[in-house]
Amino acid sequence: MSRSSPLTKLLVCGVSTAVSVTGAWFAYRHWAPESPTVLTVDTSEEVRRMVNERFAAAGDRADLASDGSYPPPLVREPLDSTAAERFFPSVTTLRWVPDPHVYARRSGHQNYYRSFREHPDGGWTMETNELGMRESAEVLTEKPDVRILVTGDSHTDGVCATEESFANVLESLLSKERPGQTVESLNAGAGGYNLYNYLGTFERFAYLTPDVYIVVVYGGNDFYSSMLMHHYFHHGPPFGKELYAFDSELLSKKVRSIGAQEMAQEVYFLNNPDDVQVAVDLACSISVELQKQCSDSGTELLFVYLPPPYRGQPQHFDREEDMVLAAQGLENVELGASDRIADGWLRFLEERGLAQVDLRGAFRAESDRLYWRKDHHLNVIGHQLVAELLLDRVRELAARATTSAEAGR
Repeated sequence: MSRSSPLTKLLVCGVSTAVSVTGAWFAYRHWAPESPTVLTVDTSEEVRRMVNERFAAAGDRADLASDGSYPPPLVREPLDSTAAERFFPSVTTLRWVPDPHVYARRSGHQNYYRSFREHPDGGWTMETNELGMRESAEVLTEKPDVRILVTGDSHTDGVCATEESFANVLESLLSKERPGQTVESLNAGAGGYNLYNYLGTFERFAYLTPDVYIVVVYGGNDFYSSMLMHHYFHHGPPFGKELYAFDSELLSKKVRSIGAQEMAQEVYFLNNPDDVQVAVDLACSISVELQKQCSDSGTELLFVYLPPPYRGQPQHFDREEDMVLAAQGLENVELGASDRIADGWLRFLEERGLAQVDLRGAFRAESDRLYWRKDHHLNVIGHQLVAELLLDRVRELAARATTSAEAGR
């Protein structure tokens, strides 16, 4: 038997090492504990105490009066570090950084693997660009032919790979239609964001002069978390009496999903029924401010309503919802605040001539599951469907933006 040369031995050793490392990496991905996609951090008591203390100290400033116009004037103010941490626990739990526009945001250049066995690939790489967007690439230096900016909460952010988010699928679909043109769709969504953050996101990135700004409002908890900040900015009044109890810690252990958030919002509006209309008013006020700012920047605006799982696909979640209601002692209580608020807000958008897409009908008619079984965020099928449902409107708005830009030259 001939003796192997040193080079052959080195090559064999190198290939063996590569195979071993690759095998170990795939084994790690398969057997590694799943990365949590839902982190329950209940700061509601701290927020409640903070709001009530501000109300007590406000005196005549409490519950700032409207001037009688509709929607009411939008009231905002900066958040100090304590308030930011209470409204956005990610500041401490995920090491987010403060921001003057969105109050708190994810830092840039993140790159780590998230194991999630329900995903077809068993997980994905969580990555952000320099600006903290959920993108693997940096924003193009030269303005592309079409630039889309997308915002929303964790559903928009995506419990999936970067290229699987509907913002990126939308970019792929538009690019195929426009050979020879550059299309950029930027995912600026982030978990924990609400209506105030969606306005702040545009203010933060207005310098990018997007052609289309897509605002995805999630009906599961956007209204609830926005109302908490609304009460804070208006110096009260205090929250209503706790007619209905809600044990978020108990529920999160039972369902381990964002179903706990959806139910927390329902219980909040059960305890504060007058806030249903206030939530509609707030959504309309923020929409009007966004319309003004986008118009000033030459950006077309599109609002999208994303229903929560129990309302979006009840055929898949009836059994779990019944279990959740029983666990909270709410079997005989009428729910559906998210639908009532969404109806009022979307009706206002239509009357004002603002572009909108309501995903409820398409979601309820879809037989395939659009949310992950485990954590109830949009799954890969859901992201693909959202992109397809938005394509016509985005195509139309992008063309309108191009025409307006050419006319203004």
